[in-house]
Amino acid sequence: MKNKIYNERLSFISYLRVFAVLCILACHVCNEASIGAIQSLGQLFNIGVQIFLIISAFCFGRQGTIDNIKSWYFKRIKRIAFPYETFFIILAVIYIIKNVKMLWMNWLSCLFFVQGMHVGVLGADHTWFMTTLMICYILTPLIEKIWKRIQYKKTQWGILVRLLIVPFIMAYLLPDYIFFITYHVCFYAIAYYVGSNWERLGKSTNKSAVIYFIVMCLAFATRFIGRVMIDGTKLYNFVIVNYTHYVAAACIFMLFSIIFSKAKMLKIVQLVDGISFEIYLCHYMFIVGPVSVMYITGNWIINSIIAVCIALLFAVILHKLSKGIRKILRVHST
Repeated sequence: MKNKIYNERLSFISYLRVFAVLCILACHVCNEASIGAIQSLGQLFNIGVQIFLIISAFCFGRQGTIDNIKSWYFKRIKRIAFPYETFFIILAVIYIIKNVKMLWMNWLSCLFFVQGMHVGVLGADHTWFMTTLMICYILTPLIEKIWKRIQYKKTQWGILVRLLIVPFIMAYLLPDYIFFITYHVCFYAIAYYVGSNWERLGKSTNKSAVIYFIVMCLAFATRFIGRVMIDGTKLYNFVIVNYTHYVAAACIFMLFSIIFSKAKMLKIVQLVDGISFEIYLCHYMFIVGPVSVMYITGNWIINSIIAVCIALLFAVILHKLSKGIRKILRVHST
């Protein structure tokens, strides 16, 4: 019974991961449109990385106790390091071929996952998220131990409420870059709790789906109203934007858990899910970067389709290449 439930959960996670990467693609191509309305539409899709982070935390929470921390770290880092480093090697080769100036400190910070919000590598600015992801990975064993030690429901709910409030307070107290990390970690810890208590929290119903949809719409509405009325303020840039990101992402997560919990796994979904990380890594250099195709014709729609198609093709190549490198290194290490 437990395996059956777990497989159902994996089904909706795959669909959700595909949706998240499509949101990231849509957000970035919309940002390159010349029409203001389409650029604003990009804000609706600007929740992809939040969904990815929720998925990671949720799945780790579902896995339960981390018995061997060293092995756990190695497995996680190995999964992302090979495609990630391979991507940057390819991007560096493109830079050299096209004779684009390279700021080596920026590149080194990217290679060691410490670029933060200021990447400074054209075509890789979206990888700011990798620093946040690595910090969340590092903190996961600690998060697991904390939740495991807290047995009382009242105490658990008290911590969950604090995790929701802390980012709001920290927005006004901490430097920008520390705040961004803090708020991601707080919501990551909440998603981990949900994953580790998924069965105990109970199954969502169709009535719940209506509530999630309404809350999601309210989050988007708050975002747009805030942009019109108080854009540029700390309240909007730090509090409203970040909270609405995660509220909307969480609602979408729950909606997918209801709609796709028993969905049949389509081959196309399985394929895109399997290369979703590679799509995330490589897509941006074809939109904003040394090999951008967003201005190859005078039509934004055609350019967007070309960019997405090339990104998908390149993601497949990157996946196979990084997998091959991993196999070669494994052979030489044995």
